Amino acid sequence: MRKISIIMFICFGVMLYSHVSAQTTINWIAHPVLFDITGKGKLLQKFEKETGIKVVPHIYGHESLREKIIMELAAKSGRYDVISMYTPYWRTDFGKNVFTDLLPLAKKLPDFKDYLPGAIEGYTAIDGALVALPIRSGTFALAYRDDLLKEAGLPLPKTMEDLRLAAVKMTKDGVYGLTFDGKQGVSMTNMFESFLYCFGGKIIDYEANKCVLNSKEGVQTTQFLVDLWVKDKVFPPGMLTYDHQDSKTMIQEGKVAMGYMWWPYVVMFNNPAVSKVAGKVKIASLPAVPGNKDP
Repeated sequence: MRKISIIMFICFGVMLYSHVSAQTTINWIAHPVLFDITGKGKLLQKFEKETGIKVVPHIYGHESLREKIIMELAAKSGRYDVISMYTPYWRTDFGKNVFTDLLPLAKKLPDFKDYLPGAIEGYTAIDGALVALPIRSGTFALAYRDDLLKEAGLPLPKTMEDLRLAAVKMTKDGVYGLTFDGKQGVSMTNMFESFLYCFGGKIIDYEANKCVLNSKEGVQTTQFLVDLWVKDKVFPPGMLTYDHQDSKTMIQEGKVAMGYMWWPYVVMFNNPAVSKVAGKVKIASLPAVPGNKDP
C-alpha cells in the first residue's frame, strides 16, 4: 500500500510537496480556496514543467472534503498522495504505517525550530510519524454590515448582550441579524466552541482531565443560542443545515447582517465581483462577556 502525505492546515492553507519516488503523478485533494491560490492551476503547471511530475487536483467543499478524506483514510486506500485538510478533521487513530513521515524533510526547513512544540506533537500519528505541518493560520472575527449597524443606531457589539441586541434590531426587511453554522457535526461544534469561548468557557479542563461543557459558561452559551433561535428569531430558517460556506454565502448575498467568520473573508465580502454587499462589510474582534478579554 502506498503511503499518504497528509498536509494539515489551520482554517486554510497551502499545499506542501513532500517526497515522491517513482511517481509521475500526484493526486491532491483539497478545498477550492487552495486550488484558487495556485492561480487556479497555473502554479501546478509550473511545478509539472520544472519537475516532470503532474499534480491532479481533486477539489471538494468543506463537508464533502471531510467525508471523502475520512472515508479514504479509514479504508487506507492510498488514493490521494497529498491531503490538505482543516485541522479539526485530523485524527490520530488511522493506524500504523499509513502516512509518509515528514520529519526528516521538516528538519531541513530553516524555520522548523519556530513551530510550536504542541503543533508538532498534535500532528504526529500513532506510529510516531510526523504527518503534517500547519501551513497557514487564521481566526474568527465578527463580520458585520456597517451600514445596517449605523442605520439601527447601534455601536459595534462589544459584549454578548450587544451582539444579541444588534442581531434583533437588524433582523428586518428580509435580512437576518446573525448566521450560525448549525449543521450537525464539525460545523456546529466549531461554531458552538467559538461562542463558548466568548462566554469564557471551554470544552475540556485539561488539568482535571474532564469535559466541562456542563459548566456555568456552557449552560449560558447554550441558552444564549437557543434564545437567539427560538425567542429572538435572528437566525435564517435554514440555519440547522448550514456549514461555513452557507453562512459565508448568506453574507455575500446580503441576507445576513453578521456572522462569526474567518477574518480574510472580508476581502471577498467587499469584492463586487462575488458579493452583493461590497463596501459595506467590516470585521471586528469577537464580542465577549464582561471580563473575558481573550475570547
